[in-house]
Amino acid sequence: MSDMTMTDEQLQRVFDEIPAHAAHPMRLSTTNGMLKMEGVLDGRSARGAGMDQLHGGVIAALLDTAATLVLDAADGQTWSTVDLRIDYLRPVPIGSCHIEASVVRAGQRVARSTAALYDGSSRLCATATGAFVR
Repeated sequence: MSDMTMTDEQLQRVFDEIPAHAAHPMRLSTTNGMLKMEGVLDGRSARGAGMDQLHGGVIAALLDTAATLVLDAADGQTWSTVDLRIDYLRPVPIGSCHIEASVVRAGQRVARSTAALYDGSSRLCATATGAFVR
């Protein structure tokens, strides 16, 4: 699935229209079948007031979105999450981060994809593997 059917602009628009991500601005791009999301997350995404680490729910939401959008981008159709496993590997500091997502397999009705979140130092901080349906 190296050819994406949705443009980067279309994907960006889909992401920007998700109300839950209003506080989590990211730039989306695709290359060779991979989706990349890059951004700088501030205190609105923190674990708590005055804390310098991202909230786990924010991490999960961003990984879920990336894993879903890489499927949407690949065939231009909408996929929905039915199962998502998140592995938190280390705390994610507030600041810049990026997520990379790729398709594992996409069938007619069911698909699997993965996503990984890296901090501003490019350290792997969390991963997600999901199952999706049309």
